[in-house]
Amino acid sequence: MESNTPPGDHPGNLAMHFRAHVWLERDGTVLLGPGRALLLERIDQMGSLRKASQSMSMSYRAAWGKIKKTEALLGQAVVEKTGHDRSGYSLTPYGKQVLALFLAVQRHVNLEAASKAQALEALETLGVMEPHHLDPVQD
Repeated sequence: MESNTPPGDHPGNLAMHFRAHVWLERDGTVLLGPGRALLLERIDQMGSLRKASQSMSMSYRAAWGKIKKTEALLGQAVVEKTGHDRSGYSLTPYGKQVLALFLAVQRHVNLEAASKAQALEALETLGVMEPHHLDPVQD
């Protein structure tokens, strides 16, 4: 079925975006995903698990549980108590490395997804393909 709409001039033509959700798991259990990565970033920035959890509208207990689950799956601590009265928290060197690697993978996936979306838009603009002809089942 042919379209009478000129290439690149589709009604409601908006930028395309691939969305990807990246997470790391072990034995089918989430070890680290965007939420836990954000929690680790906030702990690193704020120096406090309580402040980090509050900034995410999460209970202290839930945040602590997520940290403990991640540590159990990794077999190493990702946070440690700090401060003169040991009331604060910071990331361990290992925790910083794990977070940095996760964020690097997340950035890579997002950049690759953005690149592919731009390529898809370019094909559409050139009239090589039209959005309603895409078959989501085929690669």
